[in-house]
Amino acid sequence: MAINTLPRDYDIGRILADYQRRLSALERQVLLLSGQTAAIGVWQNFTPSWTNVTLGTGAINTGRYVQIGQTVHVSVHFTLGTGGDVTASPFTMALPLAANLSQITGVNSVALQGLAGARDASAATIEKGGVLLRSVGDIRFTPTDVPASQWGTLVPFDWTVSDQLNAWFSYETTAAVPIL
Repeated sequence: MAINTLPRDYDIGRILADYQRRLSALERQVLLLSGQTAAIGVWQNFTPSWTNVTLGTGAINTGRYVQIGQTVHVSVHFTLGTGGDVTASPFTMALPLAANLSQITGVNSVALQGLAGARDASAATIEKGGVLLRSVGDIRFTPTDVPASQWGTLVPFDWTVSDQLNAWFSYETTAAVPIL
């Protein structure tokens, strides 16, 4: 068929987008049928790696993440055990997958990525905070009421046994989208 014989309302972009949608749906079905559920967004466990945190004996340190396309959703938790402490300020956490840092410009730039909560077991109080992605590709935590501050040895409290941190955040990754 010659190009000049196509009807005026023939929208090749719409047709290609529809085929791409159908192909993506078929790929997801193939992944499910072949048991490759990790490639379509199933939560994966990981062990968070902390800087300036001593977890202590009997500590709990858990993390989970899911990659959906180029977006990574993360949930982390720690409860300090006996001898546990935040040893320096600020403390940071490594990401489970490399972050796309192209939108974070400047040496000390950060981007707010999610929410955090810290529980002081001895005082039975909970402090809320933000999760910051730094230009070097790791995570810091900041109190919501003092944004220029960072959580560390005495912020939001003096960390000790049974104190907890919980955080949930999302970011864009440079990791390849898992495929068949």
